Amino acid sequence: MLSMVFLLAAAVWMPATITYLETGNAIWWVIGVGSLWVTALTLFATITLLIVTPAMIPVSFYGILAISGTSYITFHCLVFDAIVWVSLFSRA
Repeated sequence: MLSMVFLLAAAVWMPATITYLETGNAIWWVIGVGSLWVTALTLFATITLLIVTPAMIPVSFYGILAISGTSYITFHCLVFDAIVWVSLFSRA
């Protein structure tokens, strides 16, 4: 379920931003920014589940690799997309 929400939210931000640029309608900006935050939060929830549910991925090289990779993309989506990109793009 988290993966589905992540993929849907990740697929929405670009079309919403393009529509915002074409129409100037502020609701598209809210949808685009909201989708970036939903993307980041679903990834954060995924990391939390990977860490607190050892049955999902046993502690091994692959478990550490899964948590590391998910942490990296979460950092990117949270910091670079939802915070930095939104603050810099809105000034343009």
